[in-house]
Amino acid sequence: MSRIGLGLLAAVTAFGAFTVGPATLTATPARAGSQPVRLLLTGDSITHGSHGDYTWRYRLAQEFRLQAKPFDFVGSWRSPYRPAGFAGAAYADPAFDQDHFARAGWQLREMVGAIGAEVARHQPDVIVLEAGVNDLRRGQTPDQIEASLRAWVKQVRTAKRDVRIVISPVLPADRVADRDRINAAAAEYNARLPRLATRLTTRRSPVTVARTTQGWSPAEHTWDGLHPTSAGEGMIARRIAEELARVGVLPTEPQIPIATRWTFTQRPEVSITGRKVTVRWSPQAVTSAAVQVRRVDAPAPVATKERARSAQFALERGGVYDVRLRLVRGSMSGPWGQAVTVEVPTVSSAPRSRR
Repeated sequence: MSRIGLGLLAAVTAFGAFTVGPATLTATPARAGSQPVRLLLTGDSITHGSHGDYTWRYRLAQEFRLQAKPFDFVGSWRSPYRPAGFAGAAYADPAFDQDHFARAGWQLREMVGAIGAEVARHQPDVIVLEAGVNDLRRGQTPDQIEASLRAWVKQVRTAKRDVRIVISPVLPADRVADRDRINAAAAEYNARLPRLATRLTTRRSPVTVARTTQGWSPAEHTWDGLHPTSAGEGMIARRIAEELARVGVLPTEPQIPIATRWTFTQRPEVSITGRKVTVRWSPQAVTSAAVQVRRVDAPAPVATKERARSAQFALERGGVYDVRLRLVRGSMSGPWGQAVTVEVPTVSSAPRSRR
């Protein structure tokens, strides 16, 4: 069985550390005489997740734990997506079974050549596939994606003949190039999936379709028109869990919350030169940050600014100030993070830095 994270980890970024909410749930160990169901969750960035995400995989793991259903997420990869130029990436809460087989930017036609070896290695009982939007963004047609899906299923069954397959339709997108064409093609492909799943089903390897597009709103459930917010993660996980309950993998209907908050925070780096205070933070997985400076002996903030990477303030000499960040990622805004307390020198001094 895969090793499962048992506590919160501290992840250090280029400029500071981010903090996370309280640890929640880990995968349930198998009861005596009961083997956990092995699930391979595969797809693109929506499944992979980025630095500071919980991911829908995390929220699905919570549901398995709440239903006391023994499970094991399997796959060759564990971490979220890390863009070039950053030392690492970590989940908002790493206390879950992180194993997966998802990669940001992956197309279904690329997955065809990789899935056979992965299934042969991990022997899953259930595979959940979320893919297709990147194929459409790169000009593939519904006919071509359907051909890729058929080839993908064939490779899965060559490696293991008795695996259950759950397919997520392509989710509608917004604020992406060529949006109307992509969404029209996605709707055509999605309309084919129920009948295609029936045709692909065998007695030992049923194929079904999760209703992930039901209730999905790119404006409400994504932070950039494509990638899920915390609420979007909850929506995807609930729809996947509903299908798993319908086919008997989960014992009861899920209760995954949809209205969830993004709780990603980061401790700022603060440097002082004379009266000038410079605040910096890591731009990894954030689009901007609100910076609040508050004098500790005053009730109201001195100033609040929103910037992309850094902000500067001219403060009173001899004053003691708390500096904190509230991170922003597209349409998402996190809570105020841990404060850094700084004292502005009474006389001119060499630059000092505090973390």
